[in-house]
Amino acid sequence: MKNLAIGYARVSTWEQAAEGFSLGAQRGVIEAYCRIKGLVLTEIVEDAGVSAARPLAQRPGGSRLMALVESGRIGHVVFARLDRGFRNASDCLSTIETWRKRGITVHFCDLGGSALDTESPHGRFLLCVLAAVSEMERNLISERTKNVLSFKRQNGQIYGPTPFGYKVEGNRLRPAPEEMQVLAIIKRMREEGHSLRAIAATLNANGIPTKRGGRKWAPETVRKLLTRA
Repeated sequence: MKNLAIGYARVSTWEQAAEGFSLGAQRGVIEAYCRIKGLVLTEIVEDAGVSAARPLAQRPGGSRLMALVESGRIGHVVFARLDRGFRNASDCLSTIETWRKRGITVHFCDLGGSALDTESPHGRFLLCVLAAVSEMERNLISERTKNVLSFKRQNGQIYGPTPFGYKVEGNRLRPAPEEMQVLAIIKRMREEGHSLRAIAATLNANGIPTKRGGRKWAPETVRKLLTRA
């Protein structure tokens, strides 16, 4: 059991397209690392199209990984990178500490340009530092993104998918009269006490298209429009 390892790979749809760090690339990195370290890789658990915002235990593949660790049949867990496994420093450190008490060593094939494992106190110390730095970087990126989107939204600039009720003219957003009328109907029906399901059914019954031209409204779509309106 001491040499048995399980790998974990995750990618979101955007990352797979934009960064090229695909599941296949992660598998290759994990397999090569295990060969070098003399670990017997029994399986690589994957989460495809799953956001890092979800805790590891709440992802389909992550949940299976947890179950395999709990089974007591492996001694090592291998990630290609820190951000493939954990959403923040707290999630990372608490999970790894729980695993350490079970005798599990965690490996990161690429952490700050070099490999790292939690077998030694030195490795665990470096992980604490790098996990905190990684979380700070994600928070800074998130904050900058929110500020940019807020500025563009307030100034009528394009900031992503064209929201319902607007159309694109040049690099500006302009009101789309027909869609604004639909928004008014949705808000009025909600104010009158109609459920989201009833509003969606009414829109579908009247053949009102969605933003993408579809003919199928869902209660969740209505809810999102009301939240943004």
